[in-house]
Amino acid sequence: MRELNCAHVLTAADRPASAARTIRIDGESIAAIEAARPAEPFLAMPPLANAHDHARTVRSSSLGASSKPLETWLHYLALVPSIDPYLAAAVSLARSALGGAGVVMVHYTRVHGFTDLPAEAKEVARAARDVGVRVGFAVALRDRNPLVYGPSEPILAALPALSREEIARKFIRTPLPVKEMITLVDAVAAAAGSSVFDVQYGPNAVQWCTTGLLEAVAEASAGTGRRVHMHLLETRYQRSWADAEFPDGIVRYLDGIGLLSPRLTLAHCTWARPDELELNARPLHLGAARRARAHCRARGDDRRQYCLKPRAALGNRPARGNGAPRLPRRAGARRSCARRRRRWIARHAASSSAAQRHRVSHRCQPR
Repeated sequence: MRELNCAHVLTAADRPASAARTIRIDGESIAAIEAARPAEPFLAMPPLANAHDHARTVRSSSLGASSKPLETWLHYLALVPSIDPYLAAAVSLARSALGGAGVVMVHYTRVHGFTDLPAEAKEVARAARDVGVRVGFAVALRDRNPLVYGPSEPILAALPALSREEIARKFIRTPLPVKEMITLVDAVAAAAGSSVFDVQYGPNAVQWCTTGLLEAVAEASAGTGRRVHMHLLETRYQRSWADAEFPDGIVRYLDGIGLLSPRLTLAHCTWARPDELELNARPLHLGAARRARAHCRARGDDRRQYCLKPRAALGNRPARGNGAPRLPRRAGARRSCARRRRRWIARHAASSSAAQRHRVSHRCQPR
């Protein structure tokens, strides 16, 4: 059994650091955290989470993409040659590990293609085990707009014949039927999924997915409990496309088909509006509220006590003195306080639940 004597240990995002602690490690698990004297000048903490990555070996800056709009360089990624998927994943995940990340969300948008996807995913999972990180693995799904945010035919027609042929060869492919895409994700999960390699649905983004695909993903996620990870409104051009395509609001559409849920994570959201961000946060609030009520019921508390102690219900210390809004007696003020409390819970739910899920579940050291 290994021991680490630390001056400070941070065991969760919602608790203060503990001074002078010994961490006892048995194999790949933390067996105990105990008081220590004397302690060495170390700070131990849960690993960071890389919330969005693509597991590429080549950084976009290598293509001259730094500070440039996505649309000016994205297609250049097709020129990056395919290599052994194990080596590619090991290089990328090792970079994240060296940066302090023990959990990496991989949106796997570029397949190397030497084998079928389930076999390739198994190699990525093997690389993750060898590096020593947990991975969320979102299988990329798209069936729309391979060249621009609209029909490809006018663009191809404007190109010289040789260029048109080459561009079509590289980018224009008949997508799989929607049902087969969903089945493919299930096959990847069966081949590579585990408690430390969580296979997810990965629709690339709303502008690259038909409504049929998005609705099928929402239905499959609700039926299986499988998580969903996707991009949303990364650039101003995607914002303009979404406003024209979904005049009632793209986020309202996603909510209407059931895609907004605690199972969904969204990358970027750079051009999302405040009301859309608040709507995105609502499933987090609802999930936090459900956990809170369950916690209070387990303790025998009633609904009123839950309302007064939202932070305690999230698994933290009681609300007194912790910054959580308290319910006043007057009805008007109570409604205002309830809104503040919902925002507070939504703000803290993601970091709280992530810290609890990944506190000691990472490997202690790479093989």
